[in-house]
Amino acid sequence: MLIELQRAMASAALGGDRQPALALLHRDSPAGRLAVYRNTVLGGLADVLAAAYPSVAHTLGCETFQRAGRGFGAISPPAEPQLWNYGEGFAEFLAAQPEERVPPWLPDLARLDRAMHEAYFAADADRLDPGRAADLTRLADLSGVRFALHPSLRVVASDWPIYRLWRTARDGLPMPGVSPSPEAVMVARPRHDVLCRLLTAWEAGFIGILLSAGTLGCAAAHSSIGCAAAHHSIGCAAAHHSIPDTAAAVETELVTLLQLGLIIGFSDAV
Repeated sequence: MLIELQRAMASAALGGDRQPALALLHRDSPAGRLAVYRNTVLGGLADVLAAAYPSVAHTLGCETFQRAGRGFGAISPPAEPQLWNYGEGFAEFLAAQPEERVPPWLPDLARLDRAMHEAYFAADADRLDPGRAADLTRLADLSGVRFALHPSLRVVASDWPIYRLWRTARDGLPMPGVSPSPEAVMVARPRHDVLCRLLTAWEAGFIGILLSAGTLGCAAAHSSIGCAAAHHSIGCAAAHHSIPDTAAAVETELVTLLQLGLIIGFSDAV
């Protein structure tokens, strides 16, 4: 009986049919009490989403975001008792909304918000020991090296200028008119604060392959091919960047990742 009441109350609180819960409650319990629970639960979930998706909340405004958050909460309630992790799938929810309600770039901005939220709560990890890093210089062939990267590291790529939009939202400014302009962003939290760094298309492809456990040689080759294709079609993430010299670009990117503490280990086993 208790489990049935709990399930019925949960369904009613999330905007479902109230009749099963009313049938199990005391006959004198007014239906209005369920509405109070429903408003409290869905409003609370919308507040949790606003904290996890601040750029989206700024873009939509408080009232519109509350409606969106309540709608998402009604169909995607928390699956575990840890609200810090709530909200996965919100970008897809926004993408499914009618175009007149949601700007076409907003789902990608939501993905950037989510990446930053996940990075903040990601596990800590020690940077690669300097002595171990020195071992890299003694390898005759680096092409087979696979790097272990920091658990917080993520890359978000978009056909829209999501980095510029994120900075605008962060500064509390009105969102500008937006035209398609591909940008990619690296998100990580190697120490205390979450970093958000604009990447070129080459950098995004390179780091993305390393994140998928690809070898250094594979990352260098595929990111070069990908950037060349983008350059000849729609342009790299930042169109003013030319395709880099691969060897120099690889060295520069590895040094940057090491300095940021985002490389935590490596293996030279093929």
